[in-house]
Amino acid sequence: MLMMWQGTALSDAAWGAHKALSLSTKPRYHSNLAMASYPFTKIFAYQDRIFTLQVAPVQDESKVLDRMNKPDELPEPRTDLLVDLSEVNSCNNKLTIAKVTQLQWPRGVKRSTDFLCQNYANEEATLTLSSPSILHDKAYSSRMLLLNVKNSLHAYDLTETLQKPRLCAAQANLPQILTTGPLYKGIKAQLPGTTHADYDASAATSQVTIQGETAYVLNSFNTIQSIDMSLWVPCGRVLYFLRPHFKSWGVAAGASKKAETKLGLKRFTYTNAAEWKCTTMKTVKNVDGAILTKNTACCSPSLSDGHIPCCVEKSADVQDAAQVTPVFASKLANELGAM
Repeated sequence: MLMMWQGTALSDAAWGAHKALSLSTKPRYHSNLAMASYPFTKIFAYQDRIFTLQVAPVQDESKVLDRMNKPDELPEPRTDLLVDLSEVNSCNNKLTIAKVTQLQWPRGVKRSTDFLCQNYANEEATLTLSSPSILHDKAYSSRMLLLNVKNSLHAYDLTETLQKPRLCAAQANLPQILTTGPLYKGIKAQLPGTTHADYDASAATSQVTIQGETAYVLNSFNTIQSIDMSLWVPCGRVLYFLRPHFKSWGVAAGASKKAETKLGLKRFTYTNAAEWKCTTMKTVKNVDGAILTKNTACCSPSLSDGHIPCCVEKSADVQDAAQVTPVFASKLANELGAM
């Protein structure tokens, strides 16, 4: 049962003025008393929109019941396990819910029956502790749904889905899928935490919430950590692109040079380019005839709220190889470290 109260902020709620919506007219496997149960529903908010997640039922429950009565037969091959994403709205003074799209569980999630004969036990336990939240990337206007499965943050691209208008009136409460399935983007972060004794159990043992471009994690060791989820380019690619520019800079020994530039970078599978700001600096130092160079590049999307990652590359140019004694090499190493 889904219920909503309306009122004014910082004032007592009018508990009598509420709206209600029944999400299930009958339990799953209603013909089998041992297996009958109502599905678990996870509710979460993104800005001013409300969404729910629910494990998608099997297409034909009778086949499952038949196979449970024939334990000697081989099980059917695994089919894709799905989760229904729906949106809740208040339309025409009543609550409505419309199915928006379906997500595919990561491969680590299995359908298994527990000792209470609940066929969706593992999936619903996974959904219960999945900590759904949406990461908004301002630079590319993308929105990623993050689900915590086995202490790994799995990402689904909901950009196209959330661009659809809200579903009300005649479009609501319909069983069909109204948008194409979101693209699975893999694992965004691995989280610390204990594991279950049952290897097949995929429920997380940590909790996650998103604020801006930062994920806050409460793990099973009762420790809170933060993870910067903002975009960044690996240093190898940044320096490979900028190395010729650094080499062309004429910087005298004992001096440094700094510059700022803006680039339009496209994200993989995205058509639009976003503005990135790069700050570069080159420092040159002369140590007993050896030229030490430090190149620094700090690049991030202009609209990002996250930290600005910096890439550093240092080198030493010695004209006379015979000059590089163990003592001199140690001195150069210390000087490079101090730059």
